Amino acid sequence: MQSSQQLRGLTMVDLNHHPNPVSGTFYIMFAVVSFLAFIWIVYFGYEKAHFDNKLIKFLLPFSLLTMCYDNIVMAVLVESEEQRIDQVFADALFLTHPFIVPTLLIVTFETTYIVHKLRSVRFCGILFDEGRRIKNSTHSWLLRNFIGLVSISLIVIGILVNFELILSDKLDQAAGTEGWSSLFDENESVDVELFKILTLLPTLILVIGNTYFAIVMWRYGANSSMVVHSSYLNPWMCLFFGTVALAVGQSFGASSHYAVISNLGELCMVLMVLILIDEVDKDVKAATEFEDFLDVVGEHDEAQVIEKMNRKEKEKYTELKFLHEGTVSNSDVFYRNVSSTAMYLECENCTASQYSWSTTAYQPLFKEVPTSACDVQTSLVSGWDRPGGENYSSTITDSLSECSSSCCDDNKCRSFVWTNAAPEDNKDCVEGSPCCNKKSDVPALLFRVVDDFPNKEDIVSGVKQIQGEVPPLGMRSAVPLGGLGAGVFELRGDGSMHEWTIANQSPGGAAKIGLFDDALLGYRLSSDSESVGEASSKMIRTHPPKSAGDIEGVESIVYSGAYPVSKLRLIDASDKLTTATTPTLFAHSRLRTNDLAHSAAPGVVFSLALDNPTDAQIDAEFLFNLPLNIEQDTQRLGSVEDIVASSILSTTDPVSCLAQCNEHDDCAAWNLQVEDFNCTLFSKVALNNHADGYFSGVKAAFSTAQGDGCITMSRTVGEGPTKGDASVCGEVESTRFVTGNNVAEVWEKFNNNNNNKEMQDITAQDAYGAAITKINIPPNSSATLSLSFAWYFPARDYMGHEINNHYAQLWESSAEVGAELLASVESDVKDIDGFHDTFFDSSLPEFLTDALVNSFSHVRSAWWREANSDEKSKTSSSTLEGPQWRQWEAMDCVNIDSVHNDGERHVPYITLFPEAVKSKMNGWSHSQGENGMIAEQLGCGCTGSVDDGGAFDEGCGEKWEQARVMSDVSSMYIVYLHELYKFGGDVDVLKTHWDTAKKAVVWHLNTANSTSSGLLESMCNTYDIANPPKYQLVTYNEVFHLLALKAASSLARSEVVNDIEFADECDKAFEVAQSAVNELLWNEEHEFYQFNNENPGDMMADSLYPQVLAYTNGLGDLVAKEKTIAHLAKEVEYGDSPYGITLLTTNFGEDFLDLGNQGNGVWQMATGDWSALNLRLRGKSGMSEKDSFSQVEKSIRGWRNVVNDLWNVAGISDQSSGSPTITSHYGYWMTMWQIVYAASGQDCDMVAGVCKFDVAVDLPCRLPVLLSGTLGMLSSSEEGESWKFEVKAGKGIGLTRIEVGGVGVDLEGGKLEVGDKIEWKM
Repeated sequence: MQSSQQLRGLTMVDLNHHPNPVSGTFYIMFAVVSFLAFIWIVYFGYEKAHFDNKLIKFLLPFSLLTMCYDNIVMAVLVESEEQRIDQVFADALFLTHPFIVPTLLIVTFETTYIVHKLRSVRFCGILFDEGRRIKNSTHSWLLRNFIGLVSISLIVIGILVNFELILSDKLDQAAGTEGWSSLFDENESVDVELFKILTLLPTLILVIGNTYFAIVMWRYGANSSMVVHSSYLNPWMCLFFGTVALAVGQSFGASSHYAVISNLGELCMVLMVLILIDEVDKDVKAATEFEDFLDVVGEHDEAQVIEKMNRKEKEKYTELKFLHEGTVSNSDVFYRNVSSTAMYLECENCTASQYSWSTTAYQPLFKEVPTSACDVQTSLVSGWDRPGGENYSSTITDSLSECSSSCCDDNKCRSFVWTNAAPEDNKDCVEGSPCCNKKSDVPALLFRVVDDFPNKEDIVSGVKQIQGEVPPLGMRSAVPLGGLGAGVFELRGDGSMHEWTIANQSPGGAAKIGLFDDALLGYRLSSDSESVGEASSKMIRTHPPKSAGDIEGVESIVYSGAYPVSKLRLIDASDKLTTATTPTLFAHSRLRTNDLAHSAAPGVVFSLALDNPTDAQIDAEFLFNLPLNIEQDTQRLGSVEDIVASSILSTTDPVSCLAQCNEHDDCAAWNLQVEDFNCTLFSKVALNNHADGYFSGVKAAFSTAQGDGCITMSRTVGEGPTKGDASVCGEVESTRFVTGNNVAEVWEKFNNNNNNKEMQDITAQDAYGAAITKINIPPNSSATLSLSFAWYFPARDYMGHEINNHYAQLWESSAEVGAELLASVESDVKDIDGFHDTFFDSSLPEFLTDALVNSFSHVRSAWWREANSDEKSKTSSSTLEGPQWRQWEAMDCVNIDSVHNDGERHVPYITLFPEAVKSKMNGWSHSQGENGMIAEQLGCGCTGSVDDGGAFDEGCGEKWEQARVMSDVSSMYIVYLHELYKFGGDVDVLKTHWDTAKKAVVWHLNTANSTSSGLLESMCNTYDIANPPKYQLVTYNEVFHLLALKAASSLARSEVVNDIEFADECDKAFEVAQSAVNELLWNEEHEFYQFNNENPGDMMADSLYPQVLAYTNGLGDLVAKEKTIAHLAKEVEYGDSPYGITLLTTNFGEDFLDLGNQGNGVWQMATGDWSALNLRLRGKSGMSEKDSFSQVEKSIRGWRNVVNDLWNVAGISDQSSGSPTITSHYGYWMTMWQIVYAASGQDCDMVAGVCKFDVAVDLPCRLPVLLSGTLGMLSSSEEGESWKFEVKAGKGIGLTRIEVGGVGVDLEGGKLEVGDKIEWKM
């Protein structure tokens, strides 16, 4: 391009003929104004919750930046001595400038479109209904996208003109430097005139379009706007004035001032658009508030309406649904008791680090039932002590019987230890005398036949046997709160906080901390009106911690949980203000479908919602006390070399030991043994584990930073998983901070100076720190006070290897997380509601939807490690790109990501967070063996110490050759790939993993071909306890083999793979294997598939789980429907129980005694799979809907209504009591997610954009739709004559056709975003 070329478009100049240099000043001014406008619109788009049009948020800032650049280039060109610009800058302007006019056309169209859409007013022939465009024809799509198509055409024309790609031989030097008045010069040729027209055409179309839009917007503003103006000359006229300015700027003929004037006109129009957009946002906000008003008008009088409107802040929580309640009273007495033996259930208090969190005794919480009987004799254990706990009484007592009777008569006594000769003085006991030590709790047993007690009879412990009942829901377990993969804790039904893993506790590192008793929330209410009630402060606890002294808790708490939200409704009839304000506490962490990074925020928001129905103002304060500096019943025992000091204290108060650590420069952590008052200081921070009678902690300091609204506890000494910080944050203007060395001191400061929001009372080295936020609630109004609790411990560890947390690459501190959580409460609750509403608003049974939502608490066992961390360690996953999402098989069986176990619980993960599943796929691919077999897991181990041989992503590392050969591992890998591809339309994942999958299929083919039966022989599977390798053939194994072949054939025939020859090979192998299964394993006489081929009377429930997966994946029958129906009937006939179908039976219906509870227990997979299959086959079997749900209902009701342990569901339960017997948090029961697919008969192929449904439930119905990264809802009318589909949460989807029962609708350009709906008639 030569120097004589020109810059064309709205701003043009001949590079050899420059305007007056004075114009350079104007260009600089224009550039500054454009940049300031750019900053404003970016801020506007970020801050305005009511204005969320992505096209405007992106295109308008882009146009303003381009205009700024345009004017800068012009200014440089005019002011430069050589009056030249580098060709690169000119070309950049030639390329970007053609985008300005088309993008402004789109912006003005979208702005006009927004107000008409939200008010459902027809616009440009486009019809709306309830704020949504009606998408029922190609006509609607063309009208919606016409302006976009025109804009693309204008961009193409602009680029062709700027680069002289058309009519270049007819170029006129004046073209591009003259306006409209210079057109049709008699001395110019037609081609030259045409070239001039092309340079001005985009602006002409913009002026025409904006004139129409301006008229429409002025008419809307004058007649329909929610914001009323007194004059017709109002902000709705801005677009008209801007269009006039644009047109005037383009009207001049040949002039040296043309470029300046045209730029000025363009800038004026853009500024008018900004004013209009601000007015639109005000109107949208007003319309939203008015809709809230209308929701309650008509049912209430004026006062009630005003009250409802004032509840808006509170209702962002109260709109959330909860489907259960459990009530705890301050008069309730709870205790733990060994209920039964168990096999690796998760321990409540775990006594070892880098070890499985497992126990062999089921020792749940019970609620005491008042009774006159007392029994201690059955619990007497000779030779055993119960050290620790609260030893509140030690008295000289001559005999064991006298000691046990004393415990029975003492309401406070829960356990006792009697010794015939006390080893030392203790309270009222004298060394050498017989002594009775009474305790208010039940510490763990410790064998003590040593020198002090040479004979068993010398020391005897006992536990008061009390009649008990199952405690209410929310006491044995509760919703785990915390970011995904970032650590959690549970807020229980009595207000206490348990199961802490926020500082990287895991079986691969430190043990979890079972209870921070001094972690507490509280509130204070007061009013100047005596009639309202006296001022009062309450802990949000029914049973305040022992350290609270006389501080009162509330009378009762009603707990409800719906992951990831806990709700505590507070009741206290003795307190007038509490009764009036009906306080409700909500605690939530993030959960945004298809956004793993957003959902990984390491923190929780506590919100206290309050009503004020009185005629007086009520003042409220809300407190959270951060207790992490003192760890009760926990020890951190470092090595002897790390001890820097040790002393005997005069008190058992842990604050004294903490103070010594703070004063010692070399101290990093401390440990206090209560029994001997021994305080030990360490230079390094050891991993913690549970130990009764110990306190421990890590050196830390509290601080606040001006303007961030947070109090932060920082651990800056030492290295490792405990180093980091934790913060409690509130609104900057209304939050104060206090510290103290005990709960009473913090509470006293909470109650004092409550009217002085500026007061800060902080001592950096204190044990506890608290944030207190305040609000004044006007009469007849409502309010919500919120505090966030966030943590930031970057250095996640695994067996001493530093693998780090990915969240540390997303945030820089806990204070940053806490502030962000507070700012995003409204949107985060909306995200959660989208997840909840998909299930709670469906027509599926309530017991099922409650279980589905809360089952995702299984995610507590996950972590998200930093990308490429710790390359020098033994971990090899540093070779994989990106952060790695990994998960324990269970906390009590500590291998990592066993493929077959993920097969039972993978549906919510592949639906809500497919990114997590794809990360695991990378690891499984990485661990594939040379023979094609996928390794069972990414890290070995179970109920012992965590494997450190090869770490993860190496199968079992050096032990790979010892890995189990299993039927449901390589096959499930293929199924995951099929689901990611089909349910999410993810072509890239198939391209990435097909080679691995094909090798896995070849392993299946080669293995089967090498046996005499042509099937998989002597192979293990997820039901390993049943010992499947003992038998030549097992139905479960062989049907999984069939599933692998079916899924492989489907993938091979895809357009991505297109390996028809391999698909045919899989089909032929399937036919051979299917025939062999029916010949060798089908019992023709009794009509069921045998557990194995050796014992005809043996039956295993869930043998046909692969058939469930086949139907979900749209792969059809693996075995004949008639056989499946008959087999399912036999499962119930042989193995039915009150809590579901037992796993194994023998001799055609007898208990399988060889394996005890393991074989006779109810394995939670089988019940959900039984219901899913029967729903799928209702049309053929004739089974009722109620009967189809019957087995899964038994199982869920056991956990939800009998055991009351909804967030600690074991894999296996006892068939007679429903109590857990084996494995915690395995996710076995999550096969119930398959029922969702079965109920709707969902068969969606998102590669083709086609969704088909064959509904299996009665009408009318509302059914969740599960896609990869997307939640939807399918609903029918009363008789099924019309249907609707809506996208509820997650990412948008491309849909070209949707149908029910073969009748549906075709969609043109069917991109559906969240909230979009499709309706059609049958």
